[in-house]
Amino acid sequence: MRVIDLLETFVNSDPFWQDRRGVCSRWRSYPPKPAVYLLVVSEPFRWGDEETDIIYIGCTKHLGGIDMNCRLWDYHTRCTQHETEIVAHVVALDAEGGDPVKIYWCYAEDSTHRSSEKLLLTNFRHDHGRLPMLNKRG
Repeated sequence: MRVIDLLETFVNSDPFWQDRRGVCSRWRSYPPKPAVYLLVVSEPFRWGDEETDIIYIGCTKHLGGIDMNCRLWDYHTRCTQHETEIVAHVVALDAEGGDPVKIYWCYAEDSTHRSSEKLLLTNFRHDHGRLPMLNKRG
């Protein structure tokens, strides 16, 4: 599975971190809508049985716009160990040069963001034999 396979759904993208100038730093400008999102590197790499450029699949009830209660704010402030670890990996990948890690997202209905994430993770595991590298059991 690669992001190119999902571009019909994941039409929004921008650098995720980019020295604190990426999407995370502009969390106020995104609506507090449910979303499914992908973190993607510019160069595909071998992961399990296939090549991929997706390093993380996630979902959230509020993508942006709400102080202390949206996913982009969580990443921007590194509010938990989970967000701290994800940002650390992204910063390290960005430091290697080339294009920065991007976030792709699609807004979802309130009742579907978790099931959409689960379906993506199931399909990814089917294709690669394991979860994306930054998902907990990758």
